Amino acid sequence: MNYSWIKYFIITFLFLIFTLIQANFLPYFVIMGAVPNLIFILFFIFIFFEKTNEYYDIFFLVIVAGFFSDIFLPSYFGISMVALSVIYYFKKLIVYFMREIKDKYFVFYFIPMFSFCFILNEAILYLFSIFLHFQFNLKPIILISLIYSLIFACIGFYIY
Repeated sequence: MNYSWIKYFIITFLFLIFTLIQANFLPYFVIMGAVPNLIFILFFIFIFFEKTNEYYDIFFLVIVAGFFSDIFLPSYFGISMVALSVIYYFKKLIVYFMREIKDKYFVFYFIPMFSFCFILNEAILYLFSIFLHFQFNLKPIILISLIYSLIFACIGFYIY
């Protein structure tokens, strides 16, 4: 019997749990107005450790992570899906140019890649907010949010 559907159920359930934690639990642990973006962290960990033949899984991840991210955005539905798709293809481009490096999954490659993709995600959402006229601001707090998210991302890196 083929149980491949269980993987999709577990991924959706993980994003749901992380969304609930981000929305209901983490606002009590705000550091200078910043809360870690657990949805982006989980999405990035999944795409960082992807296997080369899992394109359908990545498409599913983009839809699920984008859906749960769009819940928090005061914008049109689907903007996070577009931003996460750009992040995924950017990550693929970086990995393509780093293919000669044999140990490409060290945390020393994870941290700068996560940091740049996190800031790129925020910049894409900001650009969409300009063109689609919804409120999303790039604030100096993005660096605090990045560091806060990076702590959780490194923990997730070692757990995965």
